[in-house]
Amino acid sequence: MPKPFTPSSSSAGSPPLTRNHSNGENQRLVFQPETISVRQTWGTYSFALLLAGLFICILFIGTEGRIKWPLIIIGSLLELIPLAIIVNRLLQRRNLPVFDSLNKQFYPQGTRHPESAVSTKDIDHLQIIQIDLMRGCCYELNAVMKDGNRLHIMADGIQQKFIKEARQLADRLSLSLKNGYGEDFVYDPKQDTGPLVPGGSSFQISKLVFRQDSIAVRKTWKFYLFISFFTVVFLAITISFIFDNDTPWFFIAFITVGEVYLLGLFIHNFTQRSYPLFDMVDGMFYPKGFTRDGSGISLKQLDYLQIITERCHEKNNSYDSYELNIVLKDGSRYNIMDHGARKLFMADAKLLSQRLAIPLIDTTTGEHITFDKNDFLKEDIAPMTKGSACFLVIFGLIFFTAGCFAFWMICIRPISGWLASACWTPCEAKVISSDLARSRGSRSGTNYRIQIQYTYQFNGTTYTGSRYDFFRSQMSSNIGVGTMRKIVSDHSEGKEITCLVNPKNPHESVISRDLPIFSLFFMLFPLPFLGIGLFTFITVIRTLRAQKVQADILKQLSENRK
Repeated sequence: MPKPFTPSSSSAGSPPLTRNHSNGENQRLVFQPETISVRQTWGTYSFALLLAGLFICILFIGTEGRIKWPLIIIGSLLELIPLAIIVNRLLQRRNLPVFDSLNKQFYPQGTRHPESAVSTKDIDHLQIIQIDLMRGCCYELNAVMKDGNRLHIMADGIQQKFIKEARQLADRLSLSLKNGYGEDFVYDPKQDTGPLVPGGSSFQISKLVFRQDSIAVRKTWKFYLFISFFTVVFLAITISFIFDNDTPWFFIAFITVGEVYLLGLFIHNFTQRSYPLFDMVDGMFYPKGFTRDGSGISLKQLDYLQIITERCHEKNNSYDSYELNIVLKDGSRYNIMDHGARKLFMADAKLLSQRLAIPLIDTTTGEHITFDKNDFLKEDIAPMTKGSACFLVIFGLIFFTAGCFAFWMICIRPISGWLASACWTPCEAKVISSDLARSRGSRSGTNYRIQIQYTYQFNGTTYTGSRYDFFRSQMSSNIGVGTMRKIVSDHSEGKEITCLVNPKNPHESVISRDLPIFSLFFMLFPLPFLGIGLFTFITVIRTLRAQKVQADILKQLSENRK
């Protein structure tokens, strides 16, 4: 009896022909009327391009004199690694295997090497080998000749796509498909316990939203907060570098591309409507969201829910990620969600199993997980009384008010003055006094603030001003003290300077419209207070709403049981 296609070590059966493998999407087969060719996917270049761009930025900064020459030499040497990878992949594209359907020829090294061509009549069968990796599996497709030699065709880490293309190739060539043991290849999707989507996250990035008429998958606020944090950081860095004339243009472009990518990722996920959807009224399952093109699947075709535990390894961390898939009666699988918050994951999986009236199976242990009302209530939503809800609202209101006040003082007020001063009138002024004020910091340190007083005449009237710019003159800091000392020394007592005066209110004036880099990072200070306040409000609203929806669902389930 042939062995099923289940995980096995690479040493079992025939060994793999190639060494470079990954569990991602690397290669694919392109079927054309006259040829069948192997092509590389963008994933083979993405990591190398990222490294190349990073090292090029370092080199550009080094040319500006900001990095010492030993680091420039190290960066140059390291730059050769991703460039060599990219060049190697580009050269490999011309040497990938090609099947010539017209002439019945197979070119293992591409059409550029006609001397290596073999007749497809000399191929005995196609062979699939599974290689176990640290984070999943990779699958290799080889052509086994009648004399016993093997020729490599492709390798990829996406199992369903790989098997589909391998079967299609075998059908086009009228060849049999065998496993690494030399036996007929048998693939039972229901025996497949490998992850459908390799990788995962250590926190909850998606969840199930249960309604009376539908069940939908949605991204969580944690996911958007994670992206928003890096978006704000990249935005602050981008703005600071734009106003810093010494920053290389290439580095600004690199950071800007990263900012655009994060914004695009946020907008794409926020506006995406292609998440799996269960329509409980029409009895249909839409793997890519509701569509009217007939892509829905009847709920009667659902066989069971599958839970897969995957161990993910990072540089200094490892965690378990849990994948929930829906398995149809024909063995096809569709991913529902994938994240690492086990408690919330199991709660959603249990309730989905109960709503769809299909089994929930943990493929790691083979256990059939049942729905427990008390366990679900304890794991999913902690009860919230009206008293605790009021306390949390007041708590969040305090933080939100403090954040709004700080945001006004640190962000809105200085920026509005900075923008308005663009049309102010230049005026001659004379410095009366110039000093660097000192104050005690929160950690027994010393903070500094620029204090410059000057007089100027506008429309025949003499005025006195004390504002150097819209940022340094309003806040004390221990960052950029050297720059502050230089500003004070450049504006010594009695020096003639030029200031900008508000023609509508001559009492308002400023010496400089420079935008210091450190002030942009101070603008991030109110965000945690605003975030805590908004998070508290959202948590209270969502918890109360979820409790109501959960109570309605449990009531409906109890009535159905009766």
